[in-house]
Amino acid sequence: MCRDVDQFDFLEPGVEHAVGDDHRQPLDVDRSLRLQIATIGEMFSRIAAARTVDELAKTFQQILTDEHFDQFLVIRSDGFGEQRIMARYQPSPTGQWPPEVRGGHRDVMASYAVTRGQPITWIDARSDEQADSDVQNYAATASALGLHNGLSIPIVASDDAQHVFHLSRSSPNLGIDDRSAVWRLVTKCLVMSQRLRRIEQAESLVNVKRPNLSAREIDVLRWIKDGKSYAEIGQIMTISSKTVEFHSANALRKLGVTNRISAIIACSKHGFFDL
Repeated sequence: MCRDVDQFDFLEPGVEHAVGDDHRQPLDVDRSLRLQIATIGEMFSRIAAARTVDELAKTFQQILTDEHFDQFLVIRSDGFGEQRIMARYQPSPTGQWPPEVRGGHRDVMASYAVTRGQPITWIDARSDEQADSDVQNYAATASALGLHNGLSIPIVASDDAQHVFHLSRSSPNLGIDDRSAVWRLVTKCLVMSQRLRRIEQAESLVNVKRPNLSAREIDVLRWIKDGKSYAEIGQIMTISSKTVEFHSANALRKLGVTNRISAIIACSKHGFFDL
């Protein structure tokens, strides 16, 4: 399974890396390397600039154009068998990616790619005798929908989930016969997956409802964070230690935690105070 961008070689395939008699690399290697580095840097910058899934999808579509892929679908598959569509780009009016489904109606190619743990061309999956009939028929069904020469790339998104990238072409005349091109695509999907994960995390924080803590409850937890006892907090706030304990218990209940350390961390995450 693909995890880290450092495992890939970005040098142009087929270019000799020999050193000449004057111990200098050929000019074409130097030029190719500088071009590769500039291209990768531009790709990172464009993906990092995306702030929403829609922006990221548009950027990724532009990047894939260089590889002649004009349609893609990103599926998030978690460790419990649930799948959901994260992003898509499909200009072809005749083609139709599978709708977002759960449970038994899963995307079989996504599951197959995760199981194999490596990039899978749909043509290879079709000829795999160990694959079930649904996987073998996937390429033919997709072709009938206007999705040709497909490639599925699984990327580890987190400890319990993967992003599976389905890439396809609207033209049936462009095959996938260049292994180096496949690994360039893996690199791009890896960077895309990392950014998509960041956007997911940011959106989940925004969608979490902020607990309705009172000013007294926040003050109590802030003093607890500073290492004060209930008695000391009571003296500072001119209330009894029992009242301090009451405010602390209420705060823990509202934050949905069971101890004061977790409550302090939760308060920091919700922006009530800094650690």
